[in-house]
Amino acid sequence: MRIFIISFTLTLVFGLLGCSAKRQAPAPSFAKPLFHLDDSLYDDRGSGKYTYPVALQEKDGIFDMKSLIVRDLGVTLEFEIIFLRPIDREGIDGTRYRKGWVHQLIDIYIDTDGITGSGHQFALPGRGLEFKREEAWDRVIVLMPGSSRDLEDYLSTLSEQKSLYEAREDILIPESTFVKTFSIVARVAKSRLGPIMDRPGFQVCIMGYSPGNLSLEGMLNQEVLRFATEHSFGGGTEASGESNVLDVLSPDRNSQYEVLSAYRSGSYKAENVHPILPLIYPNSKQKVDKFRRKSTNRNEATTKTSIEDRYMSTPQGW
Repeated sequence: MRIFIISFTLTLVFGLLGCSAKRQAPAPSFAKPLFHLDDSLYDDRGSGKYTYPVALQEKDGIFDMKSLIVRDLGVTLEFEIIFLRPIDREGIDGTRYRKGWVHQLIDIYIDTDGITGSGHQFALPGRGLEFKREEAWDRVIVLMPGSSRDLEDYLSTLSEQKSLYEAREDILIPESTFVKTFSIVARVAKSRLGPIMDRPGFQVCIMGYSPGNLSLEGMLNQEVLRFATEHSFGGGTEASGESNVLDVLSPDRNSQYEVLSAYRSGSYKAENVHPILPLIYPNSKQKVDKFRRKSTNRNEATTKTSIEDRYMSTPQGW
């Protein structure tokens, strides 16, 4: 009887402790990386002059990306974005989100086919970026700490916008996301990415997350204002030409600053010019350390102006 009581007690205790239905993190991946792209450090300043919100000035470096690692897990691809500082699980005010992090909004743009004219040249709303025609993206993966339903509702509500409607099937929400000490990881089914060439192009955009920014001019991103406030970045112009992106994949910080500074921003929106962001093509003949700083310009042999033809008329889309 005493043995039975002890056995029953242990079973009850361990059952209460170990059988609770808690969400388990995905099993760690030991797959060999398909691609490993490093970013320059200490450059989470956008065009070079952005400043953190007042509430985050003691957390310098939380938006500073170190690298992107892509792994093949069989039926899925894993994308790991590693940061300089540990990932915060809780905001300054105690805010928590269901996916395990609070500050970073991440876009991963992929040129899967390398075909000129195939894909999309405009970045998502609120990014304030464009891509060259020969480097147009075919898929973009959006990593956000809040509910994926916010993005789904946004795409449904604004589907009458031509550019957004055309890209709706190419904007992907990961099947799963989880957080490590210094990184945010997303897994996406290969079937949703479609065929990928041997040397795809990648670009990663890091922004601040703002769940209330859902409009034609913004998609969950924090804006960069002229002066930093408690919850907004500073160092901008408060016009629509500049980018709201804090960090991108680049071989050195000066390359990033130069590329993201190539904009024209004023009160008349039709005359504004967005930066044109190069993609990075690993294992290709093009050397990554040459970031093609002139990618924001047309061929100098054919024109003396640094403004592309499409800016000579009112921009279409975002």
